[in-house]
Amino acid sequence: MTTEIVTVLPTHDYPNTSFPTHDEGVCFVAATSSEVAAFTKNRLFYGSLDMVSSQMVLLGEKNVSMLADPCEVMMFEHIGTLSIIHPVPSDLSDYYNFHKCTINIQARLMDLRPPMQPCTGAHPYVTVGNPHVLAFRAHIVQEGYTYDGNPKYILHIKLFEQRFSGMSHEDFYDDYLTGKVSTVTVDVYNKGIFCVDMNPQTALIAVDCPPKKHIRVVKSTTACCKDLFKPRLMQNFTYLIDKNLYDPFFLGRKGIKQEDHPVPYKYEEWECPLLLYYDSPWIPSLELWENDAFVEHVPADFVLIEINGMHNYDYLLNEVEANCLSAAQNWTTQIQVDPDIHPTDSWSRYNYHSCKTHKGNHSLPSAASKYQVLNMNENNRVIFPQYSGIYVFKIIVVDPLYSYCSLNTTVSVYVHGALPKSEINVGKTLVSFLVLIFGSILMAYYFPKLMKENARMKSIWD
Repeated sequence: MTTEIVTVLPTHDYPNTSFPTHDEGVCFVAATSSEVAAFTKNRLFYGSLDMVSSQMVLLGEKNVSMLADPCEVMMFEHIGTLSIIHPVPSDLSDYYNFHKCTINIQARLMDLRPPMQPCTGAHPYVTVGNPHVLAFRAHIVQEGYTYDGNPKYILHIKLFEQRFSGMSHEDFYDDYLTGKVSTVTVDVYNKGIFCVDMNPQTALIAVDCPPKKHIRVVKSTTACCKDLFKPRLMQNFTYLIDKNLYDPFFLGRKGIKQEDHPVPYKYEEWECPLLLYYDSPWIPSLELWENDAFVEHVPADFVLIEINGMHNYDYLLNEVEANCLSAAQNWTTQIQVDPDIHPTDSWSRYNYHSCKTHKGNHSLPSAASKYQVLNMNENNRVIFPQYSGIYVFKIIVVDPLYSYCSLNTTVSVYVHGALPKSEINVGKTLVSFLVLIFGSILMAYYFPKLMKENARMKSIWD
């Protein structure tokens, strides 16, 4: 707790510069961030709370008939408006009525003698409630004159997130992964009691995620547009994932003893699937929206995962080809870090680390490891095998500096154009074909000779 000396401005009715003695001391106090009022046994004082000093002045004295009643309360209803409530005993019962007296502070101050100092020479100042979150720059510019010839000024305030302001060291600002709240207040320096209408202006600033900011996947061509699926039929549609193409634990394991996995298609959520050709590398095009307004194409790093555990897709680049300076994260390692989290939630902006920063010789990129992070401004893509079917991907923006929002969405894709794989062994077929050709050549060469030899032998015996 801090204490501060309050001075009293002398007037004709109260020439002292301090509060009354202890036997007539303060009975009740009401205060806001910029004003204060105090009752003594028979007087009402009003004052302003300033960053330089706190001053009070006598506003008036109580009615003599009310001095015996100490049960009064007061409060500021607005800046410069003080209400006093005191009980009035009923003549007909044991109950009380309440009398409310509203005082216009500015009008009372105008009647004081000698007159209060006018509001001249006052200067505005800016403060933030949480400097670990917000920083600012402010400057004043003269902008014309009032009707009575006084100059007008405009105050320009530019806010910065403290972490990126360049005004503080790294131990001062807050963690940027979670949102914070701060206030910005503009007040007048050394304004005095008389400047009641120059009250502080405060704004609440939330450095956080706008509640309706989200991402969408651009769907240029869908399977419904090409009449591969009918929207009406997809509302009660179930497709089957081959037992060799998915891992229920999302670890990419193959050869698991399990059954084929039926998946009910959630048309209301996924809508028509995006149409992709199996032999074309793919990257989803993401758009950032707020409410129903387009903001921009997402330029940040993001990852995706098939929500049913399908693992028969891959990535175009490895860590070396992606210009990584250290080993990159991937879904398998992220899932194994915390098995209690659902696998599709195990990689996000809260635990993402870019491989584009050097982490020492203990963490080097590998040409044997695929790079599983995507970005529209880079060359990595998703590649599909010779397989036609439906995939449902969850897409998560993982760049922690892009937004305070946890931006994610789900998109279904239908990969088409792949012919079924042949069950014939290519190597054995080629060998058999070569043997057949070689045998045919031998037969074509030796058969005429055998016929001639057979004819000669026959003529000898004849």
